[in-house]
Amino acid sequence: MSSAIAILEYALACLKNLPKRPCLNVKDVVVANTIIDVLHQVEYADTTIEIVDGFEQFDDDVKDPDYNPEDEEARVPLYETLPGQPNVVQFAAGKFVSKEKVDEAVAFYSSMDGYHNNGAKKRPTLETMKRRFRFIEDRNHLHKLQQIETTGEYKTNRIQNLRFIADRLGEIVEEHLRKGSIMHDDTLRFFVAKIIASHNLDIQFTPSKSWLNDWKRAHRISSRKITKFVSVVRHQSKKELEDQANDFVEKVNDVLAVRAPSTVWNADQSGFQLIMHTARTHARTGSKRVECVVPTVAATTHSLTVTVLASAAGELHPKLYVQLKEPGGKFPRKGHFTADNLYVTCGQSHIMTKKHAVLFYKNMLFHSSMPNDTVFVCDSWAGWIDDTARDSVMPSGYNVKKMVIPAGCTGMVQPCDVGIFGAFKKVVKRIFGHAQLEHPKYKMHTRDPTLRMLALVYWQFQSPKLVAWIQYAWHASGYDVGRPPVFLSPSEQLFPPDVAQKCSKPTCRNISFITCLYCEEYYCFSDFVISHHKCC
Repeated sequence: MSSAIAILEYALACLKNLPKRPCLNVKDVVVANTIIDVLHQVEYADTTIEIVDGFEQFDDDVKDPDYNPEDEEARVPLYETLPGQPNVVQFAAGKFVSKEKVDEAVAFYSSMDGYHNNGAKKRPTLETMKRRFRFIEDRNHLHKLQQIETTGEYKTNRIQNLRFIADRLGEIVEEHLRKGSIMHDDTLRFFVAKIIASHNLDIQFTPSKSWLNDWKRAHRISSRKITKFVSVVRHQSKKELEDQANDFVEKVNDVLAVRAPSTVWNADQSGFQLIMHTARTHARTGSKRVECVVPTVAATTHSLTVTVLASAAGELHPKLYVQLKEPGGKFPRKGHFTADNLYVTCGQSHIMTKKHAVLFYKNMLFHSSMPNDTVFVCDSWAGWIDDTARDSVMPSGYNVKKMVIPAGCTGMVQPCDVGIFGAFKKVVKRIFGHAQLEHPKYKMHTRDPTLRMLALVYWQFQSPKLVAWIQYAWHASGYDVGRPPVFLSPSEQLFPPDVAQKCSKPTCRNISFITCLYCEEYYCFSDFVISHHKCC
């Protein structure tokens, strides 16, 4: 019996209270007890699962020799003896000729002046063409040259273009692996678009998911997952928490039954690292250690706090509350970047205090755009629970009904937590990843670039196209707001599969990485983030 099976049988026997258990050594007993402890935590504690992505590389890993980089439109075998060549025309089986050489042959074939008695144009003989251009073998090839001369069009070999793209993509990815860049499938699509543009390839091609999967398998690029259980110790069982959450949702639904959804708002805080990156990147299969480069390691742990206000009607507050950490709790004399859709404050820590709760109430909850009779759904943070902070700045004529989510239930019934912050951070990570890849000298983690980026992302989130997404956050939390129509997530709309194309700015030759939800144009990093795109 293997050690792993014996450990599992020992753990199972303990869970079933069986008297007969496999005999284990001390080390294996520790492992079995750990497994038992994890299972108990899953059953009785408020447990979350963290996914940590890593890669391994083995010495005998080699490139798959059978890989063919064709796509669904061209499922034919490649000529394995030939390397990928860009913009080539096939004249015979296994014989490919560059567009430049074909142009030269067409020009020579049409260079003679005069006509024969039958009206046909005078042209070099087949023997002359064969001596000068080795790829010409018969009159069919001459006829092909004549067709190209007449129409000005010739079809380059798609398979060879695809093979060239696959080979060049391998070189680019290899270079970025050495640099420690973070890469994903969308990054690979961006690289492919750059390859096509930079080499003027005569091909319309956007890599499909299956094409990318085939390419990654051929180049031994993949990932594996390690699951780590993190237990949050609580004195309540999972069932008790679920009952409390359901009771709270019923109370809010009673309110929603008699009030307009636009008067019911949820506020929640979330910490954002100054450099946000995904836990996954493309790397060589079998890599035992994967190191990625960031501008400063400290920025991956230092944070800012973002607070979102979202209504049950699918609206976002006109402003995003942002709290930064600044020395002495004060901004520098030169100030900071400002935007109409940001309210920015600071403290000695990025963590909000009751003093900052007062600022939030004054500038966010009691903003002129908010209804004067509001239901405020919040968690059990001390700043929300203490009514004195709210009452000290509440204008006359305003009424606020506070409904506090029970402790331990926010992950189940808090709309901002359930459906908004995850998508928010996903978009931010995509932007950070692209900045690190294409603009490594742009200091995205510093104060003003960070605020610029947050203002841009929040402005996109305020688009009417994302109302259904916000409503779904309430629906998914159990509230009676009606199931919204089918929608695409913010990431799916901002970064569609075909996002890597020529930037929409006429004078720009860069490849786009994002699309604006307002003007629906595609923009590169420089024209969207650095230039702070604002079309309306």
